[in-house]
Amino acid sequence: MPTNPDPSAAAQALSNLNIALGLESSDLLSLANAIRDLSANLSTQYNESQESQKESVSLLTRQSEQSQQLLATSFSTTLEQLVSNFEKNNVELITQNERHHNQMLDQQRLLAIEDATRQDRNHNDIMSFLRTSHLEQVDFQREQLHNDKKLHSDTLEALEHQSRLMQQSTQALKDIDNVNRAVGSRVDDIRDDFEVHRSELRRLGDTLREIEQRDMIRSANSAFSVETDDHARIQWPSPLRTPDPDYPALPPTVSALKRMPENDLLALSSAHTSVLRAAWIDYGKRGGDLRRELPIRIASSVGFRLGNA
Repeated sequence: MPTNPDPSAAAQALSNLNIALGLESSDLLSLANAIRDLSANLSTQYNESQESQKESVSLLTRQSEQSQQLLATSFSTTLEQLVSNFEKNNVELITQNERHHNQMLDQQRLLAIEDATRQDRNHNDIMSFLRTSHLEQVDFQREQLHNDKKLHSDTLEALEHQSRLMQQSTQALKDIDNVNRAVGSRVDDIRDDFEVHRSELRRLGDTLREIEQRDMIRSANSAFSVETDDHARIQWPSPLRTPDPDYPALPPTVSALKRMPENDLLALSSAHTSVLRAAWIDYGKRGGDLRRELPIRIASSVGFRLGNA
């Protein structure tokens, strides 16, 4: 806001202006009077302007107060309307929320009932399946246990049978070992007997050849004769004839060997060898008595059939 002008300052300013401009004192006085008049006019205008401004400020103040009162009244009214509308809307919203909440509760109740029904049905199905599975598992385990018991019993029986077989096998091995020892000993004896028989047959052959030579000389003078007792004991079928099974063959006597031709003696020796080989093979299979069977086989292989005498 502008303040009142200072006259001394204005005079000093005019003095300074006069000095600067080099004006005359009369001119300066006229100028000073003009300036004073102008200053008075300006002061009057300023005062009037101040009054006008004061009135304007007062008017503006009153208008501002009225506006504030109107604004406060309007704000209060608007606030009351807003509060009323808010309360109304809040009540409607609360009512709507309650209605929606009740609907949600009803829907959740229905869903809970359906879910409980479905879970109960599923639970019943699961329990039924578990009972069926449990019964099937119990039956399977019972059958498996029965099979295991039977398998265990069969296994024990098989083990016992195997144990008996092992004992029998062990005893059989012992018997075979004993038989092998006996056969080995018997074979040695048979080999010795065979050597003795071979040497005896060789000696008998020499003797028979000598006898044959003497018989040939004797036959030139007289008819051939034989000892009656030997002739009565020996029956002469065809050579290498298989004997009658009901009439077992017996070993030939020395007298019969003396009368045998050389071919029969050779057949006897060959039969003796083959019989020994066959007896050795059969002995391990049947456990036969070679001491008893060997002479019978030798005799039967060359076709002897002796009487009871």
